[in-house]
Amino acid sequence: MLRGWKATLLGSVAAVSLTSALMAAQVTLQTTDGSLSITGELLEFDGTIYRMQTLIGTLEIDSATVVCTGDACPDIEQTTQFAIAVGDGVDNTLLANLIEEYAFQEELVAEQTISEGQTALELMREGEDVLVSVQVERSDTPEAFSKLLGGEAAVALTTRPVGATEIDAFAQAGFANPSLPEQEKVIALDALVPVTAPGNRMRTVTLQQLALMAAGTITNWSQLGLDPAPLRVVLPAEGTASFEVLRALVLDPSRVTVAPSIERVAGDEDLSDTVARDPNAIGVVSLSSQRNAQIVPVRRICGAIARPSSFTIKAEEYPLTRRVFMYLTGQPVPSRITDLVSFAGSTAARDAIQSVGFIDQSIVSTDFDEQGVRLASALLSAPDNPTLRALQAFSRDFIDAERLSTTFRFTTGSSNLDNKALGDIERMAEYLTRGEAADLDILVVGFTDSFGRQDLNVLLGQSRAEQVEQALLRAAGGGIAPNRITAQSFGPLAPVGCNETAAGRAINRRVEIWLRNRS
Repeated sequence: MLRGWKATLLGSVAAVSLTSALMAAQVTLQTTDGSLSITGELLEFDGTIYRMQTLIGTLEIDSATVVCTGDACPDIEQTTQFAIAVGDGVDNTLLANLIEEYAFQEELVAEQTISEGQTALELMREGEDVLVSVQVERSDTPEAFSKLLGGEAAVALTTRPVGATEIDAFAQAGFANPSLPEQEKVIALDALVPVTAPGNRMRTVTLQQLALMAAGTITNWSQLGLDPAPLRVVLPAEGTASFEVLRALVLDPSRVTVAPSIERVAGDEDLSDTVARDPNAIGVVSLSSQRNAQIVPVRRICGAIARPSSFTIKAEEYPLTRRVFMYLTGQPVPSRITDLVSFAGSTAARDAIQSVGFIDQSIVSTDFDEQGVRLASALLSAPDNPTLRALQAFSRDFIDAERLSTTFRFTTGSSNLDNKALGDIERMAEYLTRGEAADLDILVVGFTDSFGRQDLNVLLGQSRAEQVEQALLRAAGGGIAPNRITAQSFGPLAPVGCNETAAGRAINRRVEIWLRNRS
């Protein structure tokens, strides 16, 4: 067997008969990702394995991992069987919806079966045999990556990115880095939200207050300015994806750990229901699992209020936003698997994602008036008259423009667009060449954090804006006239996060897209 070509496929069957006249004819087998091809004489095909004579000898190659071209290639339609390992924070319903919508796009029928506690989804043509069988493997997130690495699953679905330890494990096993764009696909967005019982009078909460509650330092509502009452804090269980996000974004920055006395609940929906029934409780859950609980907006350290909305989450400006990922190993797999992953990250999956409370990546817009909070924050923090004049120029240039939700960010410590941004380029290019957007001017605007010299930050923002501009022009393939698009920079002006924190500085380093009527 040619090493690596079988990859993570769990099984593949096909029914086919070949006449002897077709044997010993030349064919070319190419991996489904196009990375490798080999030509030789087809000696035998048993419905699953190609046996062929090549310059390097006789090879046996799993048919599910290659595409055959040549007159001697068998006419087959295989049944692809594989597993998806689903980590914490992702309900089975999201995966089921994605697969059902994918089936609809492919003119197939999807059926879900549950046997001995195991869920499977089968795709077929009406009245015909099963073409795709997907086994759903419920796991915690570390186990999901382990199943992907061990070949027990072809895809891992998680709500946190792959970690350094896991990347090392993939490298030791001879696999490519799973954080590369080819293996890591952002398919949706979600957010953690602080929640209380309906009617609770708490209007905002800071991340620092949440950390002190988790540490057992804040134990009474009076410490938060409300009427005295014991404070019941309910948090996600250790090891869940929601807790990992909470730890990374709330606990670690405040250098606290969860007190042993704090109540822990494994499932977000159960946690939300627990809080909603108790007027003295507060918890943190994923936005998609809010249910009947009441969301408490987050007050940033610099005073700005952040509310979870479709726009602020799509722009990744709400401070507790998280991405939903699909991972592959980088090994060749049947095209049905890569097609499903590509579909899950596309605009066509919007309804499947929205229907279960997650945020899809389709592009929405907001007008200049809705950017008032960031401008007010910038005005309050403006250190000198030149900054105030720059804000006036920004307001004058953009007052009749609208901002798009997709915001381009870069990998930490580099000028390279991150994996989500790479996918967003294609999505944005398509958006800008269709419908009403095709008749508008495009403003590509670079921003930075406030660290360093103002003039150097403006140059850095300009460089990043021009990088996005050129990427959009390439992706549009001539669909965007160069005179429609302009790259400019406002450096650290108009921040969307607080420059006092590392997380705030990270979201301030960005490129925004604005549209305006042709001048």
